[in-house]
Amino acid sequence: MFCKNCGQQVPDESKFCLHCGANLSINETDEAAKDEPKAALKNSGKAIAGFVLSLVSVVVGGYDLVSLLLAISCAVIGLVFSTIGRQEIMLKKKKGKGFAIAGLVISIVVLSLSALDLLSYTFDMLFWQLY
Repeated sequence: MFCKNCGQQVPDESKFCLHCGANLSINETDEAAKDEPKAALKNSGKAIAGFVLSLVSVVVGGYDLVSLLLAISCAVIGLVFSTIGRQEIMLKKKKGKGFAIAGLVISIVVLSLSALDLLSYTFDMLFWQLY
């Protein structure tokens, strides 16, 4: 056997090189560790939940006051889950960044449109009560 550090020939049962002192047993375990596949990254469940809730808020909202309030609730919860999921992805190196960002964007858009819709609903109610 030859030393991988200095290239000199050493006996096969040697644990250390007689010429340079390099540890010969570590090289075999290091190579075995390099061959093992790395653990697969998991998706962030919170990011996916935030995305799904934001989509639910799009589907449910805007038909009447009850559905509007339900849409706002889903959008707020989706915004919270997407934000927590985004933080989890950055800190724990998980997958699902796209879900988190999409959940944030959709929730913000739904909340903005719902606020306008709620404002127009309020003005309509005030207008019809005055006349």
